[in-house]
Amino acid sequence: MDVTPGASRNRYEYSVLVLRLEKKGLAMTRKDVLQGLSGESATQLRDLGNDGWEMVGVLPFQVGGVGLFSTASTGTDAALAFFKRTVY
Repeated sequence: MDVTPGASRNRYEYSVLVLRLEKKGLAMTRKDVLQGLSGESATQLRDLGNDGWEMVGVLPFQVGGVGLFSTASTGTDAALAFFKRTVY
Protein backbone atom coordinates (compact mmCIF):
# COMPACT_ATOMS: atom_id res chain seq x y z
CA MET A 1 0.00 0.00 0.00
CA ASP A 2 1.42 3.36 -1.04
CA VAL A 3 1.13 5.91 1.77
CA THR A 4 3.19 8.70 0.21
CA PRO A 5 1.58 12.15 0.15
CA GLY A 6 -0.45 12.68 -3.00
CA ALA A 7 -0.78 8.95 -3.67
CA SER A 8 -4.03 8.13 -5.41
CA ARG A 9 -6.68 6.31 -3.37
CA ASN A 10 -9.87 4.74 -4.61
CA ARG A 11 -13.07 6.62 -3.85
CA TYR A 12 -16.37 4.82 -3.56
CA GLU A 13 -20.05 5.62 -3.67
CA TYR A 14 -22.53 3.52 -1.71
CA SER A 15 -26.12 2.39 -2.17
CA VAL A 16 -28.70 0.34 -0.26
CA LEU A 17 -31.48 -1.79 -1.77
CA VAL A 18 -34.37 -3.60 -0.10
CA LEU A 19 -34.54 -7.12 -1.51
CA ARG A 20 -38.00 -8.67 -1.21
CA LEU A 21 -38.17 -12.41 -0.60
CA GLU A 22 -40.99 -14.61 -1.84
CA LYS A 23 -40.07 -17.35 0.64
CA LYS A 24 -39.94 -16.59 4.36
CA GLY A 25 -37.79 -18.37 6.88
CA LEU A 26 -36.50 -18.09 10.41
CA ALA A 27 -32.94 -19.20 9.60
CA MET A 28 -31.86 -18.55 6.04
CA THR A 29 -28.54 -19.18 4.34
CA ARG A 30 -27.14 -16.92 1.60
CA LYS A 31 -28.31 -19.53 -0.94
CA ASP A 32 -31.86 -19.42 0.51
CA VAL A 33 -31.91 -15.63 0.20
CA LEU A 34 -30.70 -15.59 -3.41
CA GLN A 35 -33.06 -18.38 -4.50
CA GLY A 36 -36.01 -16.77 -2.69
CA LEU A 37 -35.78 -13.31 -4.29
CA SER A 38 -38.87 -11.84 -5.88
CA GLY A 39 -38.66 -11.29 -9.63
CA GLU A 40 -38.41 -7.51 -9.20
CA SER A 41 -35.59 -7.80 -6.64
CA ALA A 42 -33.67 -10.26 -8.84
CA THR A 43 -33.89 -7.79 -11.75
CA GLN A 44 -32.74 -4.88 -9.57
CA LEU A 45 -29.82 -6.94 -8.27
CA ARG A 46 -28.77 -7.93 -11.79
CA ASP A 47 -29.02 -4.30 -13.00
CA LEU A 48 -26.82 -3.06 -10.14
CA GLY A 49 -24.21 -5.69 -10.97
CA ASN A 50 -24.27 -4.69 -14.64
CA ASP A 51 -23.73 -1.05 -13.60
CA GLY A 52 -20.57 -1.94 -11.65
CA TRP A 53 -21.99 -2.16 -8.12
CA GLU A 54 -20.46 -4.74 -5.76
CA MET A 55 -22.57 -6.19 -2.93
CA VAL A 56 -20.60 -5.81 0.29
CA GLY A 57 -23.17 -6.88 2.87
CA VAL A 58 -26.69 -8.18 3.49
CA LEU A 59 -28.84 -7.74 6.57
CA PRO A 60 -32.06 -9.84 6.73
CA PHE A 61 -35.08 -8.27 8.43
CA GLN A 62 -38.83 -8.51 8.83
CA VAL A 63 -41.12 -6.00 7.21
CA GLY A 64 -43.79 -5.09 9.74
CA GLY A 65 -43.09 -7.08 12.87
CA VAL A 66 -44.98 -6.99 16.13
CA GLY A 67 -46.59 -3.74 17.20
CA LEU A 68 -49.82 -2.08 18.15
CA PHE A 69 -51.16 -2.03 14.58
CA SER A 70 -49.38 -5.04 13.09
CA THR A 71 -49.26 -8.78 13.53
CA ALA A 72 -46.33 -11.09 14.19
CA SER A 73 -44.38 -12.15 11.13
CA THR A 74 -43.29 -15.76 10.71
CA GLY A 75 -39.75 -15.00 9.58
CA THR A 76 -37.44 -13.03 7.38
CA ASP A 77 -39.25 -11.59 4.37
CA ALA A 78 -36.73 -9.01 3.14
CA ALA A 79 -33.07 -8.11 3.27
CA LEU A 80 -31.13 -4.86 3.12
CA ALA A 81 -28.32 -5.20 0.61
CA PHE A 82 -25.38 -2.78 0.78
CA PHE A 83 -23.37 -1.96 -2.36
CA LYS A 84 -20.31 0.06 -3.35
CA ARG A 85 -18.63 1.01 -6.61
CA THR A 86 -15.51 2.90 -7.51
CA VAL A 87 -15.86 6.57 -8.45
CA TYR A 88 -13.49 7.52 -11.27
